[in-house]
Amino acid sequence: MSFYGLKADRDVKINTGGPQTIQIPVAGGNSTIFSDLNSEIEMESEFDEQVFRFSFRPHDGLLYFAKIGQISNFDLSFSSGSFTNEFLGNSAGLVWGGGFRWNITQDTPVSVATALEISYTSTNLGLDAFKSGGVTQAVDDRLEQDEFQGAVNISKRFGTLQPYGGLKLLRVNSRLKDRQTREKISGSEDLVSPFAGLQWEVFPKEYLTVEGSWLDEKMASAGLKINF
Repeated sequence: MSFYGLKADRDVKINTGGPQTIQIPVAGGNSTIFSDLNSEIEMESEFDEQVFRFSFRPHDGLLYFAKIGQISNFDLSFSSGSFTNEFLGNSAGLVWGGGFRWNITQDTPVSVATALEISYTSTNLGLDAFKSGGVTQAVDDRLEQDEFQGAVNISKRFGTLQPYGGLKLLRVNSRLKDRQTREKISGSEDLVSPFAGLQWEVFPKEYLTVEGSWLDEKMASAGLKINF
């Protein structure tokens, strides 16, 4: 079992080539902020997560895991002319998922440990404010994301310390929904992110871990893991 918290910055892509739009309330009515005049919008998301992860390994086979937690302090920004527009999520959303890990090679005195991890993560949160040009308006939107991730991890243990690193490949499908008009727009983004971390066995079967990643997903995390 493990618990970790993270702060991340990730790219989001939304396609707007269809007839559906997202609107925000302004004085005198609604204003359309996405239209079919644009085919693709590059966005950037910033958020915090706090997650519990539960792992189990039947016999000597694959390691399976499930996770559940919350996403908070969410900010989804994009440029429009000289303005930077932001969707804000002031309430916590739900994060859950699962996957498996395959230990390809073991850590020995003359070799490193190599593992392959495949996972799925679902994110669902409300966006209740839209900020543009210094003006903030209330909105009633929702962001849903499906993340498919594959990662290769290489590690080597030195006493109580185990440094590790690798590469993550991510496919993130995003849907932005206007809950008042029932309309939605969506898009997909492929991300590549190298990562590195350090695990320290503070007490027998109790570990502290710090990790960071960069490139398409910039992330810093810290957590506690307990093996039973």
